[in-house]
Amino acid sequence: MEGLLYTSIDSQEYEETTSLGNETGGIPECKLITFHPVSKILLIGLVLLLSVLGIFGNVLVVIVVARRPKMRTVINWFICNLSLTDLLYCTIGIPVTVTSLFAQNWPLGIIFCGIAQMITSCLVLVSSLTLTAIAVDRFCLVVYPFLKPVNRNRCFAIIVVIWIFCIGLTLPAALTANIRDISHLVFYDRHICVSSMQEKVATRYFTAIFTIQFCYPMILVTIAHVSIAWKLKTNVKPGVRRKDTEQRENSRRQRMNRMLSAVVIVFASCWLPLNLYEILFEYRIISPQDLCITPFVLFLPSVCSTFLNPLLYAWLNDNFRKEFYKLLPFLTVLGESTLKRRQDQLARTLREHSPILKDQEQPLVAIYNQLLQKARFLKQPQNHREKVLKIRRYE
Repeated sequence: MEGLLYTSIDSQEYEETTSLGNETGGIPECKLITFHPVSKILLIGLVLLLSVLGIFGNVLVVIVVARRPKMRTVINWFICNLSLTDLLYCTIGIPVTVTSLFAQNWPLGIIFCGIAQMITSCLVLVSSLTLTAIAVDRFCLVVYPFLKPVNRNRCFAIIVVIWIFCIGLTLPAALTANIRDISHLVFYDRHICVSSMQEKVATRYFTAIFTIQFCYPMILVTIAHVSIAWKLKTNVKPGVRRKDTEQRENSRRQRMNRMLSAVVIVFASCWLPLNLYEILFEYRIISPQDLCITPFVLFLPSVCSTFLNPLLYAWLNDNFRKEFYKLLPFLTVLGESTLKRRQDQLARTLREHSPILKDQEQPLVAIYNQLLQKARFLKQPQNHREKVLKIRRYE
């Protein structure tokens, strides 16, 4: 198994583990390995497939928001910004990362070396702050509805400020990028793209990036989402009948909060392991022996995040799902056939086990809809159900 994944290039010429950190200034100490040709092809193919899926899904999101006026809401513009960062990561961030992992010599020049040093941190930072902006906006809208909501112009201004801030914060990594020759250490021609920051400066810098990227945003987002969920839950009081419009609005906000919470969880799950690993390595808390292979293993979840977000929008947001169906008609046929198949299966099961429904000649879908209406009725407050039953008796 080890031979398929990678092969060691050390043997009699140099020691298996070479300390590069002290001699090259910033290049970590690691086991010098190279991927097996077969595993390299398989891994690149997997990353390419995930990237194509990410591009396809996020392009759909951008098109849906751009072409439909009713979809041009503040929350959807923020979501569109998230899709833009995923598109840039798929088209720029992933290629330069794969190049740095697999190429023996850095082939893209000093400019792309600088881009490689900052692009991933910049895009993750933009996504994190955008999720924070969404959470704060939803918090103000739900918990403090009397405050003036964010309009489209303010939304665009927030997005521009986020991009300027993130580019400025990650620019030092690009400006200190350098292509370094380590041939004298590995006994073959090898040039790699690294940062030339001093070790102490780099540790403090990347700690600050990590704190702004994850620590502060995740704390704010968690507080905001918990507060929103609590507010929406307390809005539903037992025994109090509310207007249908208020109930629908409250239900819509609950669904939106679930979708945004899922997006945050996916983002943190996909990106936190790699960034946490790197920050722990900066402080030498973990062993650097497997640094050459571990980042790639943790890199794959970050690639998966690019196509998971569009799936969450389609799954948890009715508006996005309807627009995706309109753009891709074959999904409509697939969705309708799946729904009808589930309805038929449920109604058939009910007929088999219910003596009341067994001899009825109603269509299966009609039985399903009746049961659905009854389920909705049972969810109403008790006093509301009693009033409805009294009215039905008089009728």
